[in-house]
Amino acid sequence: MSNTNFKRGMSAIGWVIVLIVIAAIVIVAWWAMSGDDTNSSEGDTTVSNEDSSIAVRVNDEGVTKEKYDSRLKATTALAEKNGLDISDPAVQKGVKDQVIKDLISETLVMQDAKKIGIKIGADVIEAKIKENRDQFADAVAFQVALAGSGLDEDGLRELIIEQLTIQEYLSKKIDVKSIVVTDTEIQALYDSVAKTNSELPPLAEVKEEVRAQIVNNKTAELVAGLVKKLEIGSKIEILI
Repeated sequence: MSNTNFKRGMSAIGWVIVLIVIAAIVIVAWWAMSGDDTNSSEGDTTVSNEDSSIAVRVNDEGVTKEKYDSRLKATTALAEKNGLDISDPAVQKGVKDQVIKDLISETLVMQDAKKIGIKIGADVIEAKIKENRDQFADAVAFQVALAGSGLDEDGLRELIIEQLTIQEYLSKKIDVKSIVVTDTEIQALYDSVAKTNSELPPLAEVKEEVRAQIVNNKTAELVAGLVKKLEIGSKIEILI
């Protein structure tokens, strides 16, 4: 039996959506919708309809409605792939709220990354784009995949720059190697997934996958704490 069954089991816990995708550091930080509050921020958060072309403004930096719409489409597609009923108004609201939260978090991190002088070289960016493109049989298949994710090549480039910048920033701010995972934690997570997945392989076969998931979860908590600190004193306006 494939160890991917463990990952499928993980995605079956509750109904969840993406917080932030951070390549190589956090695979995906999943947050349960119950108890999540997009507008809960230590900074000054307001909601208005001041500018129809701007979705969110963070410390006077605007995130465009175009970027919001593109991210909403991509996140909705991902939610549907993970079995969520995107025709459900509650799911639609949850996805929208999470996209807004993502954009605020990413903008705060990108602003601080710029302050400390992080800049990704053009050669690194092009190599990452080529790596993505080379996963497909030809240019047509690549474009189809982009469209299915709600992106075009410019959008992919922007996303890659953000991901690489965030990855570099977090590698400086968070010591992932210091995270400790105990056997008790591994057993507890395995047992919780096993309750919803009768086809789960024995723990001995998926122990390292379980350990990696716990590291991801703890890293996500550290990322959330870091973003909370960045929110303190920040001015955040939600304009949609």
